[in-house]
Order: sequence, then structure tokens, then C-alpha cells
Amino acid sequence: MEDFCEVVVLRAGPAKLHEIHITIRELPLADGVHGSTGNQLWPAGSILAQELLRRPQLVQDRFILDLGAGCGLAGLAAAALGARRVLLTDCDGETVCNIHHNIQANRHLWGPEGGNCEVQAEALDWKRVSEDYALQERADVVISSDTVYGHFGDDLACCALNLLSSTGSMILVAPKDRQTGVPAFLERMKSAGYVYVESWVQDEHGEDFHLFDLKRRESTAPS
Repeated sequence: MEDFCEVVVLRAGPAKLHEIHITIRELPLADGVHGSTGNQLWPAGSILAQELLRRPQLVQDRFILDLGAGCGLAGLAAAALGARRVLLTDCDGETVCNIHHNIQANRHLWGPEGGNCEVQAEALDWKRVSEDYALQERADVVISSDTVYGHFGDDLACCALNLLSSTGSMILVAPKDRQTGVPAFLERMKSAGYVYVESWVQDEHGEDFHLFDLKRRESTAPS
């Protein structure tokens, strides 16, 4: 199987006049050479990227951390929308290499003509991040999609809490049929002082997704 490249068109605004074109390379899935699901573009990632385009104020002039970035669509959208810095992470080395490729393919979106965003990719397994792991800078916003499958919700929350700034926020998208870890994720975030707004989003094929917008209560933010 060959690598596959496509141009993903994201649209938002009145009559969907605001649009961004992002080039994404996908690698073959489970063919004996490329085995990670992160090398494929999944609908939840598109929903997350679309939400950022709809609400660009979430990312503008901020440091965005993408956990489980996959092909990198949402993080690249954040960079194109005016983020100050974007760090795309995934646990699989091959997936991270593919993210690097996609960063280079889209650099014109935030280069000299499109802004000045620092965009990086690195390996990070959010299921195994300890309290000793630290970024040079804590994230203003953590974004993530399709990562609360199985019983990893608590792990995802612990990682996000460890890497978020004291006033940071998080956007999570979960497919309707892959939400086993959602209760544990929300419980951990609430215990850390976060409140959330949840909404349902439907893609163009009629598939339902749960979107969580999490923010820390002002009274619980460390001084």
C-alpha cells in the first residue's frame, strides 16, 4: 500500500466563507510496515480541527499542546489560526515522523506570510507521563481527540493536568461509540477544579461526537 496525501478543507463562519486548506499525509494501516492507527486521519480529529476554526479565539496567541495528535490535523489548524506555539505529540515514533512531514508540508500557513508560530512534534505517551515530566513551558490549551477509549480516561486527565498552566483549558472530542474512559476523565478533571460544557457534534456522514470544553474554576486556580 502506498502513502496517501489529501488536502483537508476546513470551513466555518457565515455561509462557511472562512476556510483553511491543510495537506495531510496518511500512511497505510496495519500492512506489516506501517501499523499505528495514528497514521490515519480519523473523523474525531477533523471535528476538533473544525471546532478550532469555528472558535479561533481558543488558540490565538497561545501555546497549544496536542495529545495523541495522529496525523496532526488539529494542531496544524491551531498553528494556521494564529497560535503562538504548537506542540504535537504522539506515542508512536513513526507517527511523529509523519507529523514532521505534515508540518513541513503546511509551513506556509504560519510562515512569514501567514504569521509566526513555533510548531514542533515529539514523542509523548500520555498514558505514561509521570509528575516528573515537565515541558519548558506549560500549555495554555490542551487539545485531544479519540483518546478516551478503553479505560485510559484517568491517564489522559492526569497527563493534561500535569502539562497545563494554572489557568489552562482543554478541548476533548470523543466519538459516541468510544467513550469508555469519559467518566474517569471527567471525574479526575472535576477533582482538580475544572468545570466543563459538553455538546454533541455531528459530522457530514451523520456520525455523533461528544465535545468537552473544560476550564478551571477561577477560585481554584493556584496563585
